Amino acid sequence: MTAGSELVAGGSGGAELGAAAAPAGFGRGVNEYLGHYVTVSDAKAGFCVAAALGLLAYFFGERLEVARQSVTGQVAVLLLILSTAIGFVAIFPRLPKGAQGVLFWEDIRNHGTEGAYVDATRRLTDSKVEEAYARQNFHTAEVVHQKLVFVRWSVALMILGLAATMVALWGV
Repeated sequence: MTAGSELVAGGSGGAELGAAAAPAGFGRGVNEYLGHYVTVSDAKAGFCVAAALGLLAYFFGERLEVARQSVTGQVAVLLLILSTAIGFVAIFPRLPKGAQGVLFWEDIRNHGTEGAYVDATRRLTDSKVEEAYARQNFHTAEVVHQKLVFVRWSVALMILGLAATMVALWGV
């Protein structure tokens, strides 16, 4: 067993929330962990976008003739444009909207007034807080997964674009 696997070993994957109470603070810790991965994936995507745009700027500013006349240059430009576009897609979150939760900022806004949100938080118990975190964490984990898939593609395309750029410019 790997570290932490005892928490999921033997789980059905469809357990009812509240069947067994999570330790107090567990949901918040998972939320912070997932939030860290959102930040890391956004930073990686931002790096890919910046690197690809930098290479595209170099191509269009200094070496436009290479990009126009060389098939490898055209491939490099296409790969860098794709890397940039996919990197931008990775940065934008895709959380569900429309609920009146107590954690996610869009859900908080859906309460309509400050007083309605305050009332909702006053009705919370420890188990309801953990349930709110569990629901939020489930959706955030899906967002992290989607972001990292797009980041992997952006990185791969940026590296291929860099390699094609080197071949187009220097015949490396």
